[in-house]
Amino acid sequence: MISRKPEIRMIAVTFQKPGVHQYPAAPDDVQYLRAPHRHLFKFKVKIQVWHDDREIEFHQFLNWVEGLYSGEQSLSLNNSSCEMISDSLAAIIQSRYPDRLLQIEVWEDGECGSVSSYSAMVDRDQEGESESEKPMEKGEKVKEWEELLSKDEDENLVPVKKSSSTKITPEATVVPAEKPERPKKKSTVAITFSQLSPNEQLHLLLSQKIEPSEVFDISGLAIQTLIDETCRRFKMLKPLCKMEEMCVGHSGGKDSVLVRALADLAGFGSLDTVHNPKLEGSNAVHAHTRELLYEMATFRPVMHIPAHAMAKSGYQLQIDGTRRQEATRTDGRSTDIVCNGQSMNRAQMPMLVPRGLFDMTFFYPIVDWTDAQVWAAIAYLDIPFSREYLQF
Repeated sequence: MISRKPEIRMIAVTFQKPGVHQYPAAPDDVQYLRAPHRHLFKFKVKIQVWHDDREIEFHQFLNWVEGLYSGEQSLSLNNSSCEMISDSLAAIIQSRYPDRLLQIEVWEDGECGSVSSYSAMVDRDQEGESESEKPMEKGEKVKEWEELLSKDEDENLVPVKKSSSTKITPEATVVPAEKPERPKKKSTVAITFSQLSPNEQLHLLLSQKIEPSEVFDISGLAIQTLIDETCRRFKMLKPLCKMEEMCVGHSGGKDSVLVRALADLAGFGSLDTVHNPKLEGSNAVHAHTRELLYEMATFRPVMHIPAHAMAKSGYQLQIDGTRRQEATRTDGRSTDIVCNGQSMNRAQMPMLVPRGLFDMTFFYPIVDWTDAQVWAAIAYLDIPFSREYLQF
């Protein structure tokens, strides 16, 4: 009797989780989808295995995948579609199992859903015996970005003192945790929402193209719930790398100050704060932003490390405030990110991105937040932000 081996062997696990999401841009004939509504999201995950004797054990894999959502009575998905939920989960699974085919189904109440297939992030040789990994070829656009960023040099970085507790490379500098010549007085570059007059708050939101009612109508309970659920997302990072190999990226902007605060609330307060200098064009660092970063350094070091030097400085994963809504911005800044060595529009970006810029892993905890939610959280937590935003 001839025994035939399958061309591709996969295992599958299923689980379900209640969740709430919405579709603000829903067409008129399904306008009921615009409001937050509940579904029982049903997941089916298939992953490639290399032999027939429990190479990935069913129950262990199910416990791990389902555990990514543990501790949450229901998933708060904001505007995420089934496809976006699938992409975020795939990024986490492929960060652990990068050399396998993957298929994820996400269904709403078992009625409507998405089926997404993902290719292996790295190649095995045909015998399947070599553990060598061959990364996917980078896109030409990504190569161009990385070549440009590798030439960035910040000649205006202030003189710094090097600390034995921080990672230092020839390309990296560290803003010290003190600046003797700056007198200790009320901040001149940072301000909180509560320090603004009602009229200033109104003008700030309008300058950001936000309808003020979108912020003021969010209840304290709603924003606290959103903050708590976002903080729980950080737990997916612990299996990926050591804490000292993670950092919080900080541009000095509103999304960065929020993400830094969320990281602190989520128990990741010990992570380094890293600023990747961008000096040219629309990405140039605003003068107030530079001062804000320097002022932040009065209570925690802020490292200035070019993007191309991050891995050499000992980092594998960067937590960042990039969001999907930025795909529609028209201020000249890029609307793309790098995922698996290819450029991707921010509208499709997952929460966890393997092989981002310069092969770093990126985690975007507020990827599905709206501008209004960002400002509501900044106001609710009274987080200091740059006065750059007051230049109406």
